[in-house]
Amino acid sequence: VFADRGTWVLGGPDVLYSDTDASGRTKMHRDLDRFEGKRTVALAWSSQSISGPVLPTDLVPVALVSLHEELRPDVGTTIAFLLRQGIAIKVVSGDDPRTAADVATRVGIDASFALDARTLPDDAAEFCAAVERTTVFGRVTPDEKRRIIAALRENGHVVAMTGDGVNDVPALKQSDVGIAMGSGSQASRSVADLVLLDSAFTAVPSILGEGRRVIANVERVANLFVTKTVYAALLAVVVGALAVPYPFYLRQLTIVSSLTIGIPSFFLAFSKGAARARPKFLRRISQVTLPAGGAISGGTLAVYAIATWIVHAPCERSSKTGARDHRKRVHCG
Repeated sequence: VFADRGTWVLGGPDVLYSDTDASGRTKMHRDLDRFEGKRTVALAWSSQSISGPVLPTDLVPVALVSLHEELRPDVGTTIAFLLRQGIAIKVVSGDDPRTAADVATRVGIDASFALDARTLPDDAAEFCAAVERTTVFGRVTPDEKRRIIAALRENGHVVAMTGDGVNDVPALKQSDVGIAMGSGSQASRSVADLVLLDSAFTAVPSILGEGRRVIANVERVANLFVTKTVYAALLAVVVGALAVPYPFYLRQLTIVSSLTIGIPSFFLAFSKGAARARPKFLRRISQVTLPAGGAISGGTLAVYAIATWIVHAPCERSSKTGARDHRKRVHCG
């Protein structure tokens, strides 16, 4: 606002103006057709002052500024990878829906379902349904971004949100995984779970792969440890119930644990490659470890029974009292 030159406003043309002439289109809107798909802002003048968030009613178009979005070199490859992984990608932008749809199409995202967020329904159920079927949102306010993330989570999705501005902070906090750009605002970096220091979206596939590898290796190692636990527990219960000597010495258990737990788990922790992470971790672990632990304990007891009651092999129990080592040999069976 200038004292001697009136009020100047810069913003989205569809926000500043509405169709007013008899044909339903102003000259401003006719000119916009030449810039469809590009980020376009209008410069307008008014003799009125601005009071609060209400725009002047006599805005006069002065100029259109059209900007072409420059895509990062590998963003198309990254988007294609994420789509192949079964990840649904939605574009949530404060720009005009046509601009957002044009950018989405250029990177390989289906933009056939583009929507102006100002037309989203107020009803919660209808809002969730609209969010589910829409892939590109335009003219989204910070609070609407948060509502969109909340609706996706309510629909059963695990949601990751990328953003770099202060207006993205509510959505980053609402999402399951907030990803901020290193070149973004301090506020977005503070609330995000991950920060891309080089601001390159192409790092997301490697992040996804590393996360899957860690989860898969935890599951592999868990299978090993829980199998050994099940086996040892069943063996202890059976030995205690039958009141027979334990089949192993402590020194033997050390060797067994090294060969079956220590060394294998070390190499499993560095395994490469992993499938997509899945839910129901405990159920999958149980389906592997209970049968495996039962089979190992059953085999151990079977060999022990054959050795003691059929072959009549001797067993030796050792105990140490003070500084003296007492050993006695007994025949089992």
